[in-house]
Amino acid sequence: MASRYLQGSNFERRVIKSLRKQGMRAHRTAGSHTPIDIMAGSDGRSWGIQSQLDKYFPPLKVEALVDECKAYGAVAMLCWRGDKHEKYKIHFKEVNNGR
Repeated sequence: MASRYLQGSNFERRVIKSLRKQGMRAHRTAGSHTPIDIMAGSDGRSWGIQSQLDKYFPPLKVEALVDECKAYGAVAMLCWRGDKHEKYKIHFKEVNNGR
């Protein structure tokens, strides 16, 4: 079984592939040493995305994501994969002010 890090990085790559299919530009910030895992943009708008394999996002990570996105003028987004019945589904949620 792949390590949690490898599962996470593979999920990020799948998210990027999906965003690119929708006509967006997207790239991964490898290593996850910043609050933003994926930067994406299209038509003058940009998104900073924090991805997790499950739906739980620690509140401090969400606040850091919102702060980082404000600095770049980007919309803060959370992204996670579906549960075991829909593990190939990608979920997105916009966050404001860490909520």
